[in-house]
Amino acid sequence: MSARFFKISIIRNAVFIFIVCNFFYCYEFFVQVAPGVMVDNLMSDFFTDATWIGILSSSFFWTYTIMQIPAGVLIDRYGARLMLTLASLICTIGTWVFSLAPILFIAIAGRILMGIGSAFAFTGVIYIIIRWFDKRHFAVLIGVLQSIGCIGAIGGESLLSFILKYYMWREIMFCMAIIGFAVTLITWLFIKN
Repeated sequence: MSARFFKISIIRNAVFIFIVCNFFYCYEFFVQVAPGVMVDNLMSDFFTDATWIGILSSSFFWTYTIMQIPAGVLIDRYGARLMLTLASLICTIGTWVFSLAPILFIAIAGRILMGIGSAFAFTGVIYIIIRWFDKRHFAVLIGVLQSIGCIGAIGGESLLSFILKYYMWREIMFCMAIIGFAVTLITWLFIKN
């Protein structure tokens, strides 16, 4: 009886930790796609053209791509709890900087920070899956992870385009930074290696 209870407790912990990791993964997808919906607002606020908004948007993806291998190495070395907490904090600070940026180059710096932090999200959840779940569930959990990322992207585009009718893009991204700080705190409190 106690062995069965222990096994159920481990499974419950694993599922909970997986869900917590997915908060950050969903969050990073939201901030990743957000500029695509705010193009007109960004061009107006920063007095620039579509070329510079493209550079602003792509600055996320350059750093995201460059940081993939270092993210894996760091997560292997220091574990998911520390690295996902730091990564979500960096991503959140980037979102905050982006929301308050007075000029385009500071907004680009915010997007670069978002990309650096976001690079750890997918790798971190895979690390958790490998350590907390039986390998026969790996493909299903990766499918769930990808679905949750898509939910973040859908929210980042469709929900954001709806909200932009009522609020300024800076207010929305500032609220996203507050949500990011909550995700960071939850990550630190509940993720275990």
